[in-house]
Order: sequence, then structure tokens, then C-alpha cells
Amino acid sequence: MPDWLYWTLVVLASSPVIFVIGWAVFDDWDGFKEAVWFWLKPDIVSWFDGTGWDDITSEWKMLAFLLCSAGSVFGVHMLAQWLFF
Repeated sequence: MPDWLYWTLVVLASSPVIFVIGWAVFDDWDGFKEAVWFWLKPDIVSWFDGTGWDDITSEWKMLAFLLCSAGSVFGVHMLAQWLFF
């Protein structure tokens, strides 16, 4: 099996878990969009416009989401290696 196909299947298999993690961390799509916005927005701008604390919490939520999603993909990868290879 080609590597690209294997990793595509691993990501597809872990996508339901990633959606549940996103729902648990962000509550809704607006929370996710806000976290992406604060992830891209420079921190100094957030402090000057009075949203510094929201910036910090949103960035921590995004970091937690990315780490848990990567852990989910890694877990599916390890499970597939243990079961099939």
C-alpha cells in the first residue's frame, strides 16, 4: 500500500474523534473561528485592542485541539500497525 493512501486512511479513520475533540474544546464553530482568528492575530495587537486575555485562552484551546488531534492520528496509526502489520 502506498504511503499516501495509508496516511489518508489513518486521517479519515481518526476524523470522527477529531470532530468530537473539536466540539469538546470549542463548543461550536464560532468558538473555532475565534480561536483561528486569535491564532493568526499578533498578540501585541490583541493587548492594545483589549482582547489580550481572550487571545491567550483561544490560543491555548487551539494548542490543546491540535495536540489531541495529533495524538488521535498517532493512536490510529499505532492501532493499525498493531492489528494489520
